This record gives sequence, C-alpha cells and structure tokens, in this order.
Amino acid sequence: MMLQRVWKQAKPARMGLFCGQQDLRKLLHTDDAPQDNEQGHERFDRISNYVRYPNHFPVTMTVKDFNAKYDGLPAKARETDDPVSLAGRITSIRSASKKLVFLDISNDGHDVQVLAEKKYFQGDDAANNDAEFEHVHESLRRGDIIGIHGFPGKSGKGELSIIPRGISVLSPCDIRFRQKYLDLLTNRGVRDIFATRAKVVFLHLYRSLKNSYVVESSEHGAIDFTPPFKRISIVPGIEAAINDKLPSMLDPDLIAKLLDICHRHEVPCPAPHTAPRILDCLVGHFLEPQCTSPTFLIDHPVVLSPLAKAHRDNVRTLSFISLICFLSCACYA
Repeated sequence: MMLQRVWKQAKPARMGLFCGQQDLRKLLHTDDAPQDNEQGHERFDRISNYVRYPNHFPVTMTVKDFNAKYDGLPAKARETDDPVSLAGRITSIRSASKKLVFLDISNDGHDVQVLAEKKYFQGDDAANNDAEFEHVHESLRRGDIIGIHGFPGKSGKGELSIIPRGISVLSPCDIRFRQKYLDLLTNRGVRDIFATRAKVVFLHLYRSLKNSYVVESSEHGAIDFTPPFKRISIVPGIEAAINDKLPSMLDPDLIAKLLDICHRHEVPCPAPHTAPRILDCLVGHFLEPQCTSPTFLIDHPVVLSPLAKAHRDNVRTLSFISLICFLSCACYA
C-alpha cells in the first residue's frame, strides 16, 4: 500500500518529466525528423532542384574565414557584388515572417547567421521565386547540412550574416536521440570533450614520434607514417599479384572463376562461397600483407558493398576507401 501511495504521489512529477521530454523533442524538430531514409527525403519533394546527397558543392571559403574577412562591415550592409558560397549544419531556425527567415549554421566549430530575405532569393524558376523560397525554408530542419550561395551582409543589429541567393540541401538530418553521433555534431559542449581528448592522444603520440614519422613496433617492426599514404586500387592490385586478369564483376560465372583463382593460388576461403566473401579473401591474402604502413585501399568493386555510394566517374566501383595499417583495418570512409 505504501508503494502504491508513493507511486500515485509521484505521478505529477513523472508526467511533468514526460512532457518536458516531449517539449524538448519539439524544440529540436525531432517530431518531424525522418523515421527512415525515404521519409527523410519526402519533405523536399516540393523543391524543384533537390538532389539526394550531391557529390560536390563548390565552397569559396570556410565559415571561420568568412567571419574574419567580413566582420568589419557596417550594420545593414549588403555586399551584393561579392558572391560567397558556404556550407554547414543548421543549429537554429527562427522564422520572423514569410519574407524573412533566420538560420544559424555551424562548420568546424564556427557559427554564422543566415539572413534569408525573399527579395534576394533566386530560384530555378524566376516566376515562382516566392513559392520556392517558402518551400525551401518550410522543409529545413535543425541538423540538416546545407550549402548556401549568396553574399555577405549584416543585420540591423550588426550581426554578420550571409544573405542567400540559393540554398541546396546536401544531407538531411536524422533523429538526434536515436543516433548519438548527431548529438556530437550539433552540440558543441559535448563535441569539445571528444576534441580535447583527441588532442591529448595526438600530443602523446607526437611526443613518442621524436620528430620522425617512423614508429618502432615490437610486433610489426618499423611503421612509416610519412604522408602521403600509399594507395592500392583493389582490382589492379590483385591482378598484379596473381599476374592474371580478374573476371568481370558482371560475369554470371563470377563465383566459380574466383574460386578457381583461389584454388590455383592456395587462398583459403571458407563457405558459404559468395562473390563478396571470395573477393575479401583475395584482398586479405594479396593486398593486406603489403599494408604494414598506412595504406589506402581504393576503387572497391560494387559487388563488395552493393548499398554503398557509387563512384562519380566509374559506376562499377564505389566512392569508398579503407585505411589499412598494422595489417588491419583502421577506418572506412
């Protein structure tokens, strides 16, 4: 009975905590955040020039350089003849009216205000500039990565801003509470802890290098970190090692032909025998032993990871690299 009475008395506090979490989610736009990849892109359907994850966005300077160069502008300045392109993650959205929206974007720990005025906005269709301005800003969420073509200026209160001629969505946000790394990207206080730790680790490693890029290891011998790191293209690298051509990745008998190569060169490959598994065994047998010092493996065949992003110049390879060091994988990118 006592436990029931305590639980009932605590109900207002429990409900208040729950409501507070819900309000916080609304402030962070997480109610509208995507639940999957498709829903994440649906909110941009009304943007005529929207491209999912574009390969390139031309940036003329960083946010840090922008702040340093234009900080001396007077209040209400509009440098319309000085085009600038910036990119960053949205950290704040404030809508003043249908014709004026304020954004804050962050890049490498530096922030700048985006002062979006409808009269300066230039969409793809000049006849529908007003509608496109509204569609773009209604679809944006905190956490989106955007690219901005515009010019420098200052608000009436003297805050340095970039006034956009156009805005491109480079990568939509996701739910911050579900994926912790998004919290690190949007909250500087949390991120600074990890940055400080990385600096401490770097200084410790730097001192141990003793002004040399070569590190002595009792297990692997001397490891050379001298940049730039070596690069090995996977298919040409394997072909050079076996002194023969690999079959086409589109060959219907690809698995049988790859297994034949494994048998001829005594490369162990456990079942089940799939094309990705066999190729991975070939990479591990022929290429990874060459990577005692940091080496990038590039031009991964699509069959190794069909869901990864294709290379912009060759659709049969991936826009994907792996860094091999100490005979093991250090990172992917």
